[in-house]
Amino acid sequence: MSHTVTVDCFDVELDSGENLKALGEGNYLELDQTVAGMSPGIWLLLAYEGEFGDWARLRRLTREEIAARRRAEAFSRIYE
Repeated sequence: MSHTVTVDCFDVELDSGENLKALGEGNYLELDQTVAGMSPGIWLLLAYEGEFGDWARLRRLTREEIAARRRAEAFSRIYE
């Protein structure tokens, strides 16, 4: 079962120093520590919510999804 959370965009700081609003829907966020109630792992940004889009809904990827994603990335590098 996947784990979905809704967090305040301003509670998450990206490596670039920007907040979560700088990350587009459908992109991934990889965490190495707990942030805004999200455990370490890879999270998929599903949608922005709220009147000003200040809330983000994210889903934590399963181990199987992470493995499949890494295989696809490795496979795509073969044909670069």
